[in-house]
Amino acid sequence: MYKYIIYILYITSKFYSNGELDPWRGSCVQESNPEQNIYAILIPNAAHHLDLRAAHPSDPDDLKSARNTELTIIKRWIREHWVARNGWVSVNLNKVIRALLDYF
Repeated sequence: MYKYIIYILYITSKFYSNGELDPWRGSCVQESNPEQNIYAILIPNAAHHLDLRAAHPSDPDDLKSARNTELTIIKRWIREHWVARNGWVSVNLNKVIRALLDYF
């Protein structure tokens, strides 16, 4: 259990997605704080974890937009980490990001 607590202490970027129809929404972070790399998004007409499910052709535009926002932020985090660690951006970094996102 302590191992997981230590990991939580080192998390530097957080993203909270809330569905407007989610009964748990009230207990979650609902405001972004970009200076601290904390982002929150409210997805209209969405239920709990809808954005984490596989994409479907009938997904509403609000859900598609939320997924694109999440993806944009996650890509930026990966790039920032890569640059901080390596001091440069690889031309192949986009391929690495796509592979990571396809995996998950």
